[in-house]
Amino acid sequence: MESYSKSKSRAFGSHRYVDHEEEESDESVGDKPKPKNFDIFVPWACKAYGVEADVIVTRTLQSAYKSAVSPKKQVQNKQQKKEKTHVTNEQGTGTDLSSSENVQLTSSIKTETDKVVKIEAVYDDRKRLVHVKFLNNKNIPRTIMQVVALTLPYQKYLTSITINRVLCVESLYEISKFLPNSQITELCFDGTFLKEANYHLLLPQSKLKHLSLARCTINDDVVKMITDQLKEPYPASKVLSALNLSSNKITDAGANYIADMLQSNRKLCYLNLAGNMITDKGGVSILNTFQKFPLQPQELKESRVRYVAHLKEKSSLVNKFLKELQTAALDGTKKKTLKKRLAGVHYSETDFEIQIQDKAEYMANQKLGFYSNPFSPENTEVKGGVVYCLGNNTLFCLNLAYNNLGYISLKKLVEVLKMQQRLNRTPRGLIRVVTEGNLMPVACEEFVEIERLLESAIKTKISPIKRRETSVQQKPGK
Repeated sequence: MESYSKSKSRAFGSHRYVDHEEEESDESVGDKPKPKNFDIFVPWACKAYGVEADVIVTRTLQSAYKSAVSPKKQVQNKQQKKEKTHVTNEQGTGTDLSSSENVQLTSSIKTETDKVVKIEAVYDDRKRLVHVKFLNNKNIPRTIMQVVALTLPYQKYLTSITINRVLCVESLYEISKFLPNSQITELCFDGTFLKEANYHLLLPQSKLKHLSLARCTINDDVVKMITDQLKEPYPASKVLSALNLSSNKITDAGANYIADMLQSNRKLCYLNLAGNMITDKGGVSILNTFQKFPLQPQELKESRVRYVAHLKEKSSLVNKFLKELQTAALDGTKKKTLKKRLAGVHYSETDFEIQIQDKAEYMANQKLGFYSNPFSPENTEVKGGVVYCLGNNTLFCLNLAYNNLGYISLKKLVEVLKMQQRLNRTPRGLIRVVTEGNLMPVACEEFVEIERLLESAIKTKISPIKRRETSVQQKPGK
């Protein structure tokens, strides 16, 4: 909890608030705040760029943990340890605000419009900006995102952005532009309406690890554009690990696009498809990707082409780093080697060359990252002259709740889990499946078998499959 009393006050726009610490000298120059000071700079820059809206930035403190103390004791403790936060306006009248879990400070520049854009800046306990939220806004002008982009080089700990309600395509485009050069790895657009629905623009060249698009009225066509970016060898297929598409308008056609993506994607480990319109046809299509499936000649050819291209790129980098290391050895490292020889240390030219070669290969591997080939010999087998992939074994959490799945999907799930147990690969594959709210039997031996197999997979007594009594009842009108 932060306290802003007994300190030097700072005037800004129509507000004057006080901070208990002296401001860093590089946060502002005269009346012009610097991008490092997000709370002050964003409203000021938006007005300077002519944004026709009153931009309000609210500063909050991130909760480090949730107390296990009962609510009554929490209230008593807060009353005993109550502190005051003092906020002063331009007229000099003071207001005492009782501090709670989060201390909120608001910065804004008044304009001549009734339009308002509210931004919440969330800081951790070390006063580092970690999360920016645009909540319940009617519109977010493109210029505001351009201003946010100016602050990103100074916000090294900002990793998450949340937006809900309405977003224009121009603002989305600006977000897609600054993502590659930022530290942002999480985007949450739950409940956001974007007419063009071109969310796939967020994926190329970005560092996104988590993308949540729940309640965004996404249909099958949008799913295809998203999943196309998550196929091997596109960059997002090597980065994104969690995707939430719950409560949308995805049907069996969209499920087929998702299944096609899962055949080659080996990075995604969490997929939420709850609350859509997927039937057994789409459910079985998705579950089939966790079993052996035949590879088409074109897929094998593309896999070999990618591997050859990887080897060429690696060889080129190794040669480049090798020359750099050899040059460095001639300039400086050679003198140290001579000293060791004079001291009687045994050192051969062959050892020296091997060390440089190993170092160059290590640097090349660090530059390229781990090469993942879903259709490598380790992940395939040949039967009757046909090459089969052993299936996706990296997606471990699959949420299919509240769709239109039935008994057929239930039997397929048992089949998949048995195969995963038999192959015993690393990673294992599915260890958590959510099926509640579907058109499944009230009780059957398949549920018992699924729980046993999943418990075996995660080696715990807690059942990872969620199922309620209502989850197996018929939906109205069925």
